[in-house]
Amino acid sequence: MVSTGAIIDLLAFLPAYLHTIIGLDLRVLRILRLLRFFRLFRSTAYMRSAQMITNVFRKRINELALSLVLVVFLIILSSCILYFAEHQHPENQYKFTSIPATIWWVVVTLTTTGYGDMYPMTQLGNLWQ
Repeated sequence: MVSTGAIIDLLAFLPAYLHTIIGLDLRVLRILRLLRFFRLFRSTAYMRSAQMITNVFRKRINELALSLVLVVFLIILSSCILYFAEHQHPENQYKFTSIPATIWWVVVTLTTTGYGDMYPMTQLGNLWQ
């Protein structure tokens, strides 16, 4: 009853019952309900699949870090090329205004969100898309 998980559970639901017992308005204590989120960490510690994923990340951290560096490098390189290709187009010079704005377009396009606010108009830009 005095373990960390039990105390978190008690603090998570206690404000709802204190309001009915004491009769005071304890809406400020509703923030303690956010402590329920920590219960997820307790439940994942016992799941075998979560442990397996954690082990994979621990064993392959070097390969994952190298992949992340490679992806960031390719995004920056392709953004620079696309910026210089599209910035010269008269209709598109107000859309691809800087390399960070072009990086935003590349990330949005790669994640398939595609807002449609920016799009390439040159042949080289369309090749990138």
